[in-house]
Amino acid sequence: MEDSSLRRNERKRIAIIGGGVSSLMVLESLSKRICKLTSQPEITIFEKNTLLGRGLAYRTNVKSLILNTTIDTMSVCENDKLDFYLWLQRSYKKESESNEIPRGVYGEYLEEKMSICLQKLSSMGCIVRKIRDEVKSVFVGNKYTLSFSGYSEEFDICIVATGAQVSTPDSIEDSVKDRLLNIFDEEKLSSIEKFSRIGILGSGQSAIDACIMLESYGLRGSYTLISRSGVLPRVKSTFIGENLMGVLTRLNIKNASLIALCNEMLDSIKWKARQTGIIELTPASFRSMEVDLKRASRKQPSWQKIMIEITPFINELWSFRTDCEKRDFNNTWQKSMYYLRSAIMPESANRFLKIYKSGRVGMIWGNYKITFKDNIFQVSANNSLLNFDYVINTTGVKAYAHLKLFDEAIKSGAVAINEQSGFRVEFESMSILNSSGNKNNGLYSLGYPTQGSVLISNSVELLRQKAVKIANKITENLEQGQL
Repeated sequence: MEDSSLRRNERKRIAIIGGGVSSLMVLESLSKRICKLTSQPEITIFEKNTLLGRGLAYRTNVKSLILNTTIDTMSVCENDKLDFYLWLQRSYKKESESNEIPRGVYGEYLEEKMSICLQKLSSMGCIVRKIRDEVKSVFVGNKYTLSFSGYSEEFDICIVATGAQVSTPDSIEDSVKDRLLNIFDEEKLSSIEKFSRIGILGSGQSAIDACIMLESYGLRGSYTLISRSGVLPRVKSTFIGENLMGVLTRLNIKNASLIALCNEMLDSIKWKARQTGIIELTPASFRSMEVDLKRASRKQPSWQKIMIEITPFINELWSFRTDCEKRDFNNTWQKSMYYLRSAIMPESANRFLKIYKSGRVGMIWGNYKITFKDNIFQVSANNSLLNFDYVINTTGVKAYAHLKLFDEAIKSGAVAINEQSGFRVEFESMSILNSSGNKNNGLYSLGYPTQGSVLISNSVELLRQKAVKIANKITENLEQGQL
């Protein structure tokens, strides 16, 4: 009888660092292709958190925090865009008929899909390992050596899907950073005293979410948004973008100017806005949010679908640009692009404005400084000095875990980083490049760690497309014995 350890040693070994949405999509795509192989691989998933599939954003149990997009954009299945909707029909029929889908419900979907996917891979003959641990470093050689908790293992293929981590503005002193709460600290947030004075760093979607979350915990204190820009999110509205899509179909992607495309995109949106009077591309305030909400249709926000449709065009254009052109775009258009993509759902705006109308929400903006003394936070901005019992950081998330993992490889040039500290990747296969611009065979990345190489790295639709490319490349290499 053949020795089982020998059979295992003959298998190709795949490591996936991270157990969130990006990892799930790669596994889902692999599960549709792995049956072609004569020898099934061993797949090891490294994830420090208990729940697989959910990632950082979808672990919440707060029902009032809802998805900021429509149901039909959130399927993880490459050939079935209705998969999430059909799952909702079976599991949460009432929610499936509305746009108010709690993020935790989507997290349940991801967790269930991950479980089914891993069972499917096991039934096909793959060895599936789940290691609840944090990878400390990755050595890049002929194979990839992952170190964790005093152990190290070699793998033929390594997929980096570490997601994003909570970030804090660099201007805040370390002694203060350690005392800030963040929107993912649900246990700590739920224990805040009822009438506390709360400062919220930021004024974007997460800041709105923080107010809604705290209200759901029964807090009735004051909330002050502390913002450098003083700009609130807009509310998603509906209008048809036939003018915009007509422009896109005429463009030669490889030769078109990225700036020209964005000009066309914004001009088309402004043109349609003038026709319908639905949106204005101006800085948002509490008042303009209220106006947005009154104008917004209760139907699905079709303009967001337009943004989803043009995202692949823009990302493909991005892959052909020089570093100089990318810097020009970031300086000129990045904020506008983010501004258009990050509008909030009408349901969230309704909840937030209800709190605002109670007289308990304010905002200060401009450059600010935060100090902590005698258990009180003091924030100074625009000649004002405000005291807070708690300050919650909602300024966003960034990918930086991959930098620590590949520190030595980056220094040696085995792995290349772009100007936004994301991996340099070959756009078609998502292979991580070295400093000479050559692909590392068997080394891939997806999601936030590719920021800068992929313009919009957190779109579910795009993640799904890129996961398919990674799965195709892995299957091809395994079939041809190129690892």
